[in-house]
Amino acid sequence: TFGGDSTVYHITNETSSKGKTRSSEEWVNMNNVYINGRDTWYKADLEKLTGHSYADLTDAIMNNHLITNPSSDLIKAYKLKRNKNTYTLTAKTIDKALMKKTAEPIFDTTPQSTGQAKVFKQMQKFGKYKSMTVKAVVKNNKLATFNIFVNMKLGKMMTVKVGQSYGNFGSHDFLKVPTNATNAKNLPTTDNKKKK
Repeated sequence: TFGGDSTVYHITNETSSKGKTRSSEEWVNMNNVYINGRDTWYKADLEKLTGHSYADLTDAIMNNHLITNPSSDLIKAYKLKRNKNTYTLTAKTIDKALMKKTAEPIFDTTPQSTGQAKVFKQMQKFGKYKSMTVKAVVKNNKLATFNIFVNMKLGKMMTVKVGQSYGNFGSHDFLKVPTNATNAKNLPTTDNKKKK
């Protein structure tokens, strides 16, 4: 979720494996990232920690081509349902080029560390794009929600699902980084150099 001036991002990452789900929470305000680690908040410079900047994150979210300039293939794939003043557009596609173009900015701006970014690059390189679903809900001639999910397969056993969910368009419920996060400790760094 995002909102405010300057834009504040609240990001929840979830990883599911063998029926267990782990999640982590972070807030991003300008180039500061606040990460909740085991009920303790830590603060770090977003670009130094992750390799991507606040501007990269803002661009990936605000300039989503699926919303602002959808391809003719996606437009053709949409199916429309209407209920009074609510229109729901849903699409499922297996267009690999479109899936890759959609997943790239998500992979580039989601990592919480440079190590995780390397893992995501490997996923992009070796993963097989299987399908993508898109759902847009328009109420009273305004976009209300927009969801994108790209499904990939890694090897024989692992599946990956990346996506973005948009909501509360046009609302004035602006986000603010909570005080318990802004009072965070600096994220500890480790020195891996061996002392001689």
